[in-house]
Amino acid sequence: MVMVNSRIAVLWDSEVDWQGDEPFKKDYINNSYSVFSEIASERGSEVVIGKFSWYEDKLTKGYCFRDGEWVKVEDISIDGIFDKFKFDDETIDLKRKMHSQLPVLNSFELEEVCKDKLKTYEEFPKHVPETQVAEKQNVEEMLEEDERVVLKPRYDFGGKGVKVIDNIGDFQSEEDLLVQRFVDSSTGIQDLGIEGVHDLRVIVVDDEPATSFVRTPDEGFISNVSRGGSMHHFEIEEIPEEALKIAEEVDEGFSHLGHRVYAVDFIFDSDGKPWILEMNSKPGLVFYDDEDVRSWKEPLMEKVVDNLLRMVD
Repeated sequence: MVMVNSRIAVLWDSEVDWQGDEPFKKDYINNSYSVFSEIASERGSEVVIGKFSWYEDKLTKGYCFRDGEWVKVEDISIDGIFDKFKFDDETIDLKRKMHSQLPVLNSFELEEVCKDKLKTYEEFPKHVPETQVAEKQNVEEMLEEDERVVLKPRYDFGGKGVKVIDNIGDFQSEEDLLVQRFVDSSTGIQDLGIEGVHDLRVIVVDDEPATSFVRTPDEGFISNVSRGGSMHHFEIEEIPEEALKIAEEVDEGFSHLGHRVYAVDFIFDSDGKPWILEMNSKPGLVFYDDEDVRSWKEPLMEKVVDNLLRMVD
């Protein structure tokens, strides 16, 4: 057994399985988390990659990156959890149990606000476009005032299920569907030289904006990198001041929730005003085997690792 000062479990969903020699099915994620693990090792800690269902007071099995390779481990005690797995009816009870037993990043309350887009609006109504349950009357009333509205799942992420409609005839009622006022972001972000549809992600580690980047779509309105979007990194000091002020206001609302890592996604309207598009309690750390991306994602990894170690200290 490797002697370490602390051991952190990073727990996932179906991204991780027990069949291969490496934890993740995608090589670029294995490569990114080998770097993450090495950063932790340099600080006297060990990372264990696992699936949430492998947690039973301790981790029944998992993967560690040791001496330049992934190894399988079993029945391993841990000192804290970096929660990267889904928040839904299947996992809520387990999350509550974990929080009662160990330090967990993030808190249950923060994750709930980020996961539930209606709750995000209710917490920050000045900065989120008006959002309502997508009942036909609510959709009709918004369409009477605006040419287009956005339909989006209340709890999903990554741009899944998001639709923009301009006619009530295109509306189909679905469970847990929201309607949100459409913000036209096609004029880009003038201060950053970004043209066209976009979103600006600011990742916060505790009370510090840690890094930021703009995503632009290949086509349409969905700019997530997993959906073909592109990333453009910007230093925090380059970000428009109004967006940073909103991010600071959001974090003041979360400051009582302990150690935290999350993202605030902004879009800018035709007047240059930033609006919170959504929030994400599990911002990605992978660098897609791109050395340019790694150059600014690796410092973010270092901040996250340091945050985890403060959490378990």
